[in-house]
Amino acid sequence: MFLGHLESPRGVQLAKRCFPRNFTVTSTVLGWKNVLPPITLHEMQDSSNIRSYQPKSKQGTNNNKQIFLEPKETVNKNFNSLMSKIQKSGQNNVYTSKMSFIDDELNQDDGTQESIVSFVDKFRPSASEINRMRFRKVQSELEKSFTQPQLSKYLETKYSESEYSTVRKSTKRVIKKKLAQRIINDIWGVKVNTKLTDAGDLTTSKTITLSDLDIFLIKSNRRILHWLSANGARIKLVKEKKELEISGTDSQVNNVEVNLMSFLQESEKKEIDLSNIKQLSIEKYGDFSLDKVARYTDVYFKDLGKDIYEIHSQSSHQFERLKRLLLWSLNFNRHTKEDLCLPESTENSELLPFKDELSLTWNNRLQPLFTLRESTNSNVTRNEHLLRDLEKYSDNKMNQEQPQIITESHDEVDSTDGTSTAVSADEITNKFQLPEAQLDSMYEKLINFDYRKSLVGVGNVSPPIFTVTLGNVLIEGENSKDKAENIADALFPAAPDLSENVKFKFNSNVQLVADKALSLRMYDATTDSIEALFKEDRYKNSVQITFLPSLFKKENQDINIEELTKYPPVEMWVDLKNNMTPDLDTLQLVTVEGENSSYLSIPSSKSDLKVCCQLSGDLLKGEDTESSESLIEKDEEEFDVEDILNARANRYDRFKSQPGLNLFLESSKLDFQEETSITPYIDLNINGETVRYSYICVSFRKKLSFEYNNGREIQFNSVESGELGGRKIEVLLVGDITDDLNRDNFVELMNDATKFISEL
Repeated sequence: MFLGHLESPRGVQLAKRCFPRNFTVTSTVLGWKNVLPPITLHEMQDSSNIRSYQPKSKQGTNNNKQIFLEPKETVNKNFNSLMSKIQKSGQNNVYTSKMSFIDDELNQDDGTQESIVSFVDKFRPSASEINRMRFRKVQSELEKSFTQPQLSKYLETKYSESEYSTVRKSTKRVIKKKLAQRIINDIWGVKVNTKLTDAGDLTTSKTITLSDLDIFLIKSNRRILHWLSANGARIKLVKEKKELEISGTDSQVNNVEVNLMSFLQESEKKEIDLSNIKQLSIEKYGDFSLDKVARYTDVYFKDLGKDIYEIHSQSSHQFERLKRLLLWSLNFNRHTKEDLCLPESTENSELLPFKDELSLTWNNRLQPLFTLRESTNSNVTRNEHLLRDLEKYSDNKMNQEQPQIITESHDEVDSTDGTSTAVSADEITNKFQLPEAQLDSMYEKLINFDYRKSLVGVGNVSPPIFTVTLGNVLIEGENSKDKAENIADALFPAAPDLSENVKFKFNSNVQLVADKALSLRMYDATTDSIEALFKEDRYKNSVQITFLPSLFKKENQDINIEELTKYPPVEMWVDLKNNMTPDLDTLQLVTVEGENSSYLSIPSSKSDLKVCCQLSGDLLKGEDTESSESLIEKDEEEFDVEDILNARANRYDRFKSQPGLNLFLESSKLDFQEETSITPYIDLNINGETVRYSYICVSFRKKLSFEYNNGREIQFNSVESGELGGRKIEVLLVGDITDDLNRDNFVELMNDATKFISEL
């Protein structure tokens, strides 16, 4: 009775669990004399009487009844319950439609002759001789993958060719097994060789045709192929043919295919309207392209027409990242004006490539950039001292029996160095002084904020302030890597022609500037002792979060695009505690009402200058703050006990005017010592209108203040903006904020700036 069940799959599994791997099943079973009779009885030969058969015991009648269950009664009910849930959820249907790629193409019994031939030929073995196991495997694959009419049509197509006319046979009323054998033997010419025992014949191969979206999803997740091949299968992605080749055992290939299709089905998709982004990009840059954004996002774009795109990604987080980078790259801001001031003569100057890419933001790293510096060719002189040393230790001199001893006087060296490098400090400072006419023109441009009249702003505007930032003016070149004829042109692009309309950037990373600033005396320092300065917390950690109005139609539907671009950028500034968490008492939410910048290119110096005049508004300063300030100004005698007991903490009363700020802080995790998470948007109340702003970037700042030239404050900022924002150093001179827009103070600020760069 037990031997009869061993032939079934369930019996084999039971035997495997019962017996050790190296133990013979037959010998073990025959040893069970109490269970199996030594001779097969007549009742066991007839399966219809198997239920009525009861083994006889030598010790008498056994009253214990044996119960025999049907297969449906021994089924794994937990597994069936799980499968029923999957089928009800619809996942099984999606999987089936994905896996039956042959049926989708051939449409069951239909299909053109060319499509049938191409699909059947994919199952053809590469070797002309295979063993019997491999032959049966190929035959079984053909039977499972195609219908009888499809195999018949394949044979009829091949029989029509002159090459196979001699082996032509009728295909009517022939079963699939025979048709598959004819294809393997007659058409493919594959023979069975019983002597072959190659382990490669035990494996199977399969080729899956992929779409452009499938290839993108696989490439975006670079570990997926390594994970799929962990079961021992060999996987190769052929991008040219858009195919994935899988080889291994049947179970390995099926496992890879199932997991791959499951991975591809998990991708999410959305539709996004980029009409506003495209319109503003053409207005500002003259063109619109998604290539730059696509390099930094794992998102697949499918153009649906009318500037509407269907985007696919494995993570919904990538969709928010895409919108963020689109606004960051566009950087459309009507509240700023920029002006480039080039030197009157550039004959002795040249454009040098700029290669400090880590200090640039992500959207500027692939752009060829150049700095304008004084040419060194005109100042090249012969170094006679070095030439004499080279001559003294040359091969000819060293081979002489008595080498000549060349002596030189210190006076000669000193006189040479003195005549070539002796320049007074006043001459260096005066070299960088700007003409009065240029200062007047720059001053008038910087204080002109008339363009704000047609824009949207807040009422609480702080006094304007002048700052001068040291850095490099970077001239943009043409990105011609695709047009380059050779590798030299791609690595070293040609410099652009200089003009006032040339496109440019500004970078604050300058050699020697940080060392110069750190060598100064601390601002408002009580002592010059280095030990005392290190004991005090002279630096301040803060965070700057930048927001821009969201230009996507679904997020600001009640505001048209023309009005939406009139709203100012918003910045959130907050100091950090010792545990790197925000100190909400110091939180400021300000608008950039106006920012006028003039960029001075000074080729003869080691640094250029960015001169800026900025107006900022306060979104948290309102009636609540004013009332609390007036309450604090009262004398202590005016307060009674009842007022004190009924008074409430007004620590966060200033946030009342911005309900969206509370939601933003609650949904974000601003812990810069651990993992940080920032909500992708914030709703702000500007002049009674609720406007959705998108989060753009965050910068972690460490600030130190130094004193220069009799009280001038110089701020040293170490700015860390992550992988996208880059890492840089900012050194800027701060103007006097108490004298409003005083021209004399502006001139003094410019004189201090030119003096500082002359000392580098």
